[in-house]
Amino acid sequence: MRPDQNELWERYEDAMFTLLMDEVAHQEGQEQLEWKKQLNDDPSAALPEEVRKKGEKTPVWLLVALTVCVYGFSQVLNTPIVTVYRFGIYGFCFFTGYFIFSHDEVVERLSKWWGIFLIAAGATGIFYTIYYFGENYAVEPVLNNLPACIYCWFSILAILAFMKKYGNSENKVSRWMSKKSWGIYVFHYLPLACVAYYLRCFVSELPAGIVYIVVGISAFAGALFLYEIISRIPIIRWCVLGVKKEKKHV
Repeated sequence: MRPDQNELWERYEDAMFTLLMDEVAHQEGQEQLEWKKQLNDDPSAALPEEVRKKGEKTPVWLLVALTVCVYGFSQVLNTPIVTVYRFGIYGFCFFTGYFIFSHDEVVERLSKWWGIFLIAAGATGIFYTIYYFGENYAVEPVLNNLPACIYCWFSILAILAFMKKYGNSENKVSRWMSKKSWGIYVFHYLPLACVAYYLRCFVSELPAGIVYIVVGISAFAGALFLYEIISRIPIIRWCVLGVKKEKKHV
């Protein structure tokens, strides 16, 4: 039996949407490659040679010792009202990533200890969860106490080490995610916060497990949705994402 006109239109729209998304992904991938090339060709964007050499020689024991710095910086530059904005620890992690973890040699050395760091992160995470269970983890002192900082830093080291050892591969999903990662990073919190708020207001009796699943899916899907919209609006795209214009590819 031949499909009716409505079904044919649906197939046509699906095919056009697929082609459009493929073209969008291609354009975004080309933009990322061009930005990377510009950075590589810009001498001012490179680390000074002396700093670069010191960074790539960072031993694993010193990475562990940086836990002290994580705790120290978590105590400063915290906003008084929206307490989750913590510019001290954010700044420390950013510059540590730029000067130290940007070197493959450092992450390669770290990956040899992935098992130890996974155990340490799991143990500190269990202790932190049990000891502070039921307390508000988004405010001081639960947010930035010593157990929280140890758990935070060892989890970062464990993730970097494990993914270097077993996650250093590429497939269709990872390539797609790499193109969308900036949008997910920028937009994830708005849908997450909105969905969590309305769930608490209207269906507060839901089990915690269901809430986590719904909020997690909403954060991911909502971030992608907002990114696809905002990235197509010229002025807002530049203000929010730092993208000045779309490049046409023939």
